[in-house]
Amino acid sequence: MKPYCLLLEANNRKYYLSLKNDEEVYGWLDDVYGRSPLMGVSNPTNFVHKVHVGFDPVSGAFTVCFPTFYPLLFLVLI
Repeated sequence: MKPYCLLLEANNRKYYLSLKNDEEVYGWLDDVYGRSPLMGVSNPTNFVHKVHVGFDPVSGAFTVCFPTFYPLLFLVLI
């Protein structure tokens, strides 16, 4: 997927949205979550986006802005 891209899946269909920036991505996410039944699960509180994590399909490696985040990827078994 491209930067600032969302994948929405509904009714066995996939929709890829290519957006301009983080503001648009989070605007869409807020709207989608606001309109989706979450079965009693609330939205995250005090959420802070600290780092982008990407994946290089050629090397099979994760790409992150800060090398100090690599150990965190392995702690959560990614």
